[in-house]
Parts: sequence; C-alpha cells; structure tokens
Amino acid sequence: MKKVILLAFIFIAGTLTSIAGDTAGARWVWWPGLPKDASRQNTNFRFGLVSGGSGKVYVWDCGIFAGVTEKSNGIQTSIFCNNSKSSSVQMTLGANVSDEGRAQLGLVNIGIKIGGVQIGLVNYASDESFQIGLINIISSKSSKYRVLPLINFN
Repeated sequence: MKKVILLAFIFIAGTLTSIAGDTAGARWVWWPGLPKDASRQNTNFRFGLVSGGSGKVYVWDCGIFAGVTEKSNGIQTSIFCNNSKSSSVQMTLGANVSDEGRAQLGLVNIGIKIGGVQIGLVNYASDESFQIGLINIISSKSSKYRVLPLINFN
C-alpha cells in the first residue's frame, strides 16, 4: 500500500509541476513517434509498449517492452531493453545502453561514461564506472584492470 501511495504522490507532483513549465504531465506512447505530439514533447512521465521519442523525460520513462528515449533525466524502466543518450537510472531484466548516466541495473549493462554504478551479469563501460557483476569490463586506457570478475572501477 505504501508503494501505491508513493507512486501516486510522485505522479501527482510531476503533473502539478508541469503546469508551470513547458512540460506535459504524462504521455502514453504506443511506439516512438505514435502519436507524434506525445513523443516529441518534454514530459514528466512517458508510458508505452515501446516508450520513446525526442522529448526529454524528467521523472519516469516506462516502456513495457523497451524504452528508447533520446534524453531521460529520471528513471527509465522496461522488461527487455533501455536505450538513452542520457539517463539517471536505468532498470530492466534485459539490457541497458546509455552514453552517460548514474546507475544501470540489468542482466547486461553498456555505457560510455557511467558516473555511478552498473549492477548486472555483464557490465561494460568505455570510461568511468563502478561495476558489480560476473564479468566487468572498462575499456579505458586509464583503467588499471580492464576486465575483472565481481567488482571493477575506474
């Protein structure tokens, strides 16, 4: 019950804060680009079968099957796959792909510059990251150890 109340509070707070700005409260997107206005608008919440578009998402980007958003500044969740140029937190049962972000939680995590943590079976970062998983790879030349089991960081 506490989780439902918390989610309702976050949804209402995001909707109310969007009234003053240029963001929409919440948008349902069937597929990136459908409907056109919903996928291009800045929004606090975006939900869909495959959530995505060029507009920023500030609070929660939730794709049932996948999240493919140009810029997500909040939480990005889906069952199979998340892809974003920038994201604070990505969570999925499948793969997360991001240019930069703060946290990735999934079976496979791929990032260029993750300023936080990657937790999964296989984690890859080409620059900065703190990784916890079975196989952890940081391909940066400044990384002391490029491949380590269990924990790796740069």
